[in-house]
Amino acid sequence: MNEDQAPRFRRIQIVAKIFRFLCQLAMVVLVACALMTIFNPDEMRGGLGDFRVEKLKSEYLWLKRPLVFLLLTLLATFVWLSYRLFTLYSRGILFSDANVRYIKALGWWMIGAWALSILVQLLHFLFDVEHFVFKFTVDGNFLGGLLVLLLAWIMEESKKLQDDQALTV
Repeated sequence: MNEDQAPRFRRIQIVAKIFRFLCQLAMVVLVACALMTIFNPDEMRGGLGDFRVEKLKSEYLWLKRPLVFLLLTLLATFVWLSYRLFTLYSRGILFSDANVRYIKALGWWMIGAWALSILVQLLHFLFDVEHFVFKFTVDGNFLGGLLVLLLAWIMEESKKLQDDQALTV
């Protein structure tokens, strides 16, 4: 690494450490939310898309806790994948198979969150609403997930080209 690259490399590591700390903070908040869910289920709020657990009919209130835990697990998965990726960046590992794997996992997570938000609409029969309209939308999670997967694929192919070039005499 030459003199011009070292400051940029350090900046990447510093920013990655900041985001890694934010991921740790987010995990603490998620654990606090999980504890609140266990000890004070009446105060639970949250949902996915238009689905809100506080709108459940009274006969389905027993589903509140498992649904909130499912949502917290979904968010914790995203935070954990992000933490792992930023850990690699903070250690100076920028282009490895592990980086590509975590970036792909984040892309698939985004597409999975989009698909889950579509499927969760089917749970609207549990709500106190007069009528229900099913909406099939292509949102930022889907398009962003495709973009992240595309970037991961480009990064993977670039790494293969770089590895091939390193072996050429």
